[in-house]
Amino acid sequence: MRSAKAADSEAFIADASVGIAWSVVSQATPAAGKLRDRIEAGTSFLVPVLWPLEVANALLMLLRRSRLTSDEFARARPELATLLQLFQFFLAFQLLALDIRRAMC
Repeated sequence: MRSAKAADSEAFIADASVGIAWSVVSQATPAAGKLRDRIEAGTSFLVPVLWPLEVANALLMLLRRSRLTSDEFARARPELATLLQLFQFFLAFQLLALDIRRAMC
């Protein structure tokens, strides 16, 4: 098992394009797949506060521009919900860690 310090040093920031690649099969890339594997292995990730809205907007734009079918859009929504749960878990964990660090000072 990796130490918390090692996991922190491997953390990354995911932008909306990564969220789209994770939630829409036709937009997937090998690099985004590797990042998803890292998350599943325990690596932390951060996203901008507006990330859920940016990903949702990108999905809508792909649909409107006919680069995404209605069926793909419907399949992407539950995947996005799963990503948001991961994001909320990591956010809660990071806030807890921050509280612990403050309490130790």
